[in-house]
Amino acid sequence: MAGTTQKRAVSSKAGGRVKARAGVRAATRAAAADQAAASDRETARTNDLRYRRTERHLHQALEDELAERSLRQVKVTQVARRAEVSTAAFYLHYRDIFDLAEAYARSLARRQVDEMDFLEEFFSSPRDFVRHYVEFFDTRHDQGDRIFGNGLVKPYFDQLVRSIKERLDAMDGGGRAGDEVFLTFLVHGLMSLIPNFPDRLDEATQVVGDAVENLKLGRETRASAAG
Repeated sequence: MAGTTQKRAVSSKAGGRVKARAGVRAATRAAAADQAAASDRETARTNDLRYRRTERHLHQALEDELAERSLRQVKVTQVARRAEVSTAAFYLHYRDIFDLAEAYARSLARRQVDEMDFLEEFFSSPRDFVRHYVEFFDTRHDQGDRIFGNGLVKPYFDQLVRSIKERLDAMDGGGRAGDEVFLTFLVHGLMSLIPNFPDRLDEATQVVGDAVENLKLGRETRASAAG
């Protein structure tokens, strides 16, 4: 009797190990499949003009949806219908509606930076840079509402800072733009002026412009001394 019980226990343990190994193999296969799918999506994004055109349509469709309802109320089928693509095509591009929303936020930030024709003033006249930066976003409340009202602040700001830095570095050879920490502080601070001082925006912009001018001069002076 004892021997039979012992054999059963050993058999049960062996079965458990087999199931565990099978579970590990299944998880590994699933992870590999996810990675392959992500790789396929990235290759398509890079090489296929039709793919990129569909992405633009999906982004525009999401933007139109967000003008009418919150992100949590938007369905994949609604976006696909607006973009005039199938749901299968949607999932070729994005995992879900939130994956699309983050991509849209990053794309919007890149487009906005491309439209900024005043970035050179960051070097020549920081006060004018601050004024034009605030004016630029003060005329784009609808875009801001889609970002800030739907939990897309982090991907949006991360891309905004990155794109501004890339353009400034291209203008200056990567010298005077400063590090990403300084630009992050500047971008977040300037954006906060619009909702916090709507009736005193000119005054707030002038105060911050003076502060940025002095701060930037101080940074350049320390950099010159260190060099």
